Amino acid sequence: SDTGICQQLRAKSQKLFYRTAASPTPTHDQRAPPVAAQDFSAAATSCHVLNTQTEIVGLTAGICTSISLLPQLLKLLRHKKAEDISLFYLVILFIGLGLWIWYGILREDVPILVTNGFSLVINGIIIIFGVKYKKKTA
Repeated sequence: SDTGICQQLRAKSQKLFYRTAASPTPTHDQRAPPVAAQDFSAAATSCHVLNTQTEIVGLTAGICTSISLLPQLLKLLRHKKAEDISLFYLVILFIGLGLWIWYGILREDVPILVTNGFSLVINGIIIIFGVKYKKKTA
């Protein structure tokens, strides 16, 4: 998804291109140097590259954050002990992840939805087993 600035640059590039290409001899108010259209086009292309880089960084960060809970889950399942786990922390994290998912829905941002959805599931499993194993040891 493009940012507003990238969309504006792309629109200006197209507008200038069509305005200069539409008439071989533009009137005074239609004159725009073709270089300006190329400049806007180059800037719009740069925005696409930045968006791609931003998406890669965002996805990488989301994946790292999502899998960060897996070692805790594996340790919990392996040892069947939950004394050292803060359920309060996990509940707050669960709420935060739910809010991130809501934010992803509002933005229609699939990477935010997928990575935080995965984290929410893992976090929920940790909470369930954390409660189960804390009761056993209590």
